[in-house]
Amino acid sequence: VYMQNSGLGNVVNPLSSLTAESVYKIPMLLLIGWRGEPGKKDEPQHMLQGKITQNILDCLKVPYEVLPDYQEGADKALCTAIKHMDEYETPYALLVKRQTFLSFKSPREAVELPLRREQAVELLVTAFDDDDVIVSTTGMLSRELYEYRRTVGQSHERDFLTVGSMGHASTIGLGIAKAKPERDVYCLDGDGSVLMHMG
Repeated sequence: VYMQNSGLGNVVNPLSSLTAESVYKIPMLLLIGWRGEPGKKDEPQHMLQGKITQNILDCLKVPYEVLPDYQEGADKALCTAIKHMDEYETPYALLVKRQTFLSFKSPREAVELPLRREQAVELLVTAFDDDDVIVSTTGMLSRELYEYRRTVGQSHERDFLTVGSMGHASTIGLGIAKAKPERDVYCLDGDGSVLMHMG
């Protein structure tokens, strides 16, 4: 299972129940991208998560190690992980620091789409009424909404830019809609984020 460490917060419950030794004992290899790694520059929303990533794994009793950035070390780490999963039938995590892997460029040709995300955001925002509320998901979409508003000289007062908290934009939107039933609330979300909390 590959995830960014911000996703670790979303899997605390399954890791502390379903995969636990006293329940189903499900062995799985967790490759966790270590955003906000201590001593490294990163976006503010990743700094606390990066600082406590190892503590979370310790609390969950999930053994881990940092994946080395050279082949022999990576092979050894994988052997350790496999041995643990075979012996204990529980998860094992490898923390992946920034730039551990070499850059990869897909050999596929770029697909030309009729509309870029930035254009879609602009079209949607111009179609909304002035009193509508917009909740935008973490990442580039919120940055693009923010930049669009700045470019056209509009206020951000009716936008909630979800910084971090991937997977929670729709829940935030629902909360605002329930608190402000007289206003229309639109949630601009991404596919991965939606998949995290569809229920």
